[in-house]
Amino acid sequence: MPEISINAFFTAYILGGMSVVFALWLYYDRRDRILCDRQRFRHAYRCIKCGELYDRRGQREVAPCPKCGFANDRLRF
Repeated sequence: MPEISINAFFTAYILGGMSVVFALWLYYDRRDRILCDRQRFRHAYRCIKCGELYDRRGQREVAPCPKCGFANDRLRF
């Protein structure tokens, strides 16, 4: 069995742990950016005919109500 010094063992142990943390950080950063992009293009609408509150994805200014079909403008906050 090859012998390694205690300093080399702890150095490899610390570098391995840091690389796992760095890889997880990159993964979750990329995943959160994708989820944020999906949520960014969701807009809320309120039907002025039936009072239904709903949301749609995309960059639409007008969207039909899922309940009554009336075309409504998106809400501005």
